[in-house]
Amino acid sequence: MDKWRLDEWNHQFAQNALRLVMMSQGEIREAITYLRNNNYPKPEDCPNEACPTYRPACKLEICQIAVGICGDF
Repeated sequence: MDKWRLDEWNHQFAQNALRLVMMSQGEIREAITYLRNNNYPKPEDCPNEACPTYRPACKLEICQIAVGICGDF
């Protein structure tokens, strides 16, 4: 996994949340490991300043949503 997308991992950003495929427990663990090991990277489809959780750390390519997905507040 090289990159990630909000619209594939998060209902709030999905184009059609009804078609968003649920991740298995293994996929969730793998995704959390990826996000943590890569310092919560900015997603490919980051909305930047339009993001509801936009923070100064976003300019450092650290995604607050990724932190939340991992439960690491």
